[in-house]
Amino acid sequence: MLNATCDSILIPSSPVDWVNVRAVYRKLHDEFPRITEPFGIAISQEQNRDLAHLICAIDSIDQVIDEIQCSAERDSLAESIVDFIAGRKTQFAFDSPNIAGLVDRIYCLRNVVVRRGVQVEFAKTAAQVLFHSEQKRMATTVNDMVDHLNREWRLSGDLTVLVLGQTDNERFVRFFGLCCEMMTVVDMVPDAKADYASGQLSVRPGLCLYLRLLGSFVVRAPVALSRFPKKLQLLGYAAKFIFNR
Repeated sequence: MLNATCDSILIPSSPVDWVNVRAVYRKLHDEFPRITEPFGIAISQEQNRDLAHLICAIDSIDQVIDEIQCSAERDSLAESIVDFIAGRKTQFAFDSPNIAGLVDRIYCLRNVVVRRGVQVEFAKTAAQVLFHSEQKRMATTVNDMVDHLNREWRLSGDLTVLVLGQTDNERFVRFFGLCCEMMTVVDMVPDAKADYASGQLSVRPGLCLYLRLLGSFVVRAPVALSRFPKKLQLLGYAAKFIFNR
């Protein structure tokens, strides 16, 4: 059993370890200022590190959960993560040979949310993200799966907004929520067949799924564009993910 303790939680952000973080997540972090700057949000060096710790933790959790075949074990891991972040446990511990890289990331993430004063709301939202992630796996219809996928991504965006400290910036929150839901196309389309083959999805990918994902994107795209102050900049941002994943 591997575990982490938080005896000195309120420490500055440690250097970011990008080892084993998937390229699309690194790109999301690197390109993030392109969609905050037009809303007047300047990201400080410390905020940038904290956001990096967040996205590294999200990717690490996703990869570890993908390796767990048993639904009950996935639920147990999710509960352990949320309880640790919420402060209900002083240790993060879970029996799994694949968890070594996750421990430090969870430790760093809890430090971030405590220091930024968003621990309670962050933990509640993280619990919802993990719930919809599991429901997405277990869904037996295309519509249910995509609905849970959209919720998972939008709530993950809420985690970002909490760490960034922009919950009161209504214009940005409304735009970024839509932007996160549109990322489901980037998340699902390239990997759906492999995810189904490995047992990470219950719905067999087919034309119906891809049309549903495309429709979800097309419906949201004009609204998101209308909410963004610099239209061409947003199109350039989107192109980097759609055509150069």
